[in-house]
Amino acid sequence: MFVAVIGMLLALSISIWGIGHENIKAVWIGLVVIAAVCVSWWFWVMFVIRMMMDQTAKTLQGLGEIKYDIREVRNMVKDLDSGTQR
Repeated sequence: MFVAVIGMLLALSISIWGIGHENIKAVWIGLVVIAAVCVSWWFWVMFVIRMMMDQTAKTLQGLGEIKYDIREVRNMVKDLDSGTQR
């Protein structure tokens, strides 16, 4: 992420320099670099969101198993408390 920000600032500087010196190629190079960073950043964000959704689903599944185990232990404790064992 840090490299992307540096790349965007560098490309912006190149574009501004190109505008100031009437160098159209520098302006276009800066704009293309900015566009490439934006597109790659978008794909990276989508990848991270998908990874987080997968981790959330795995965590939710694990919590369901823990809830079942806690219910089972609670029933065992109730049985021991009432004097009956399974």
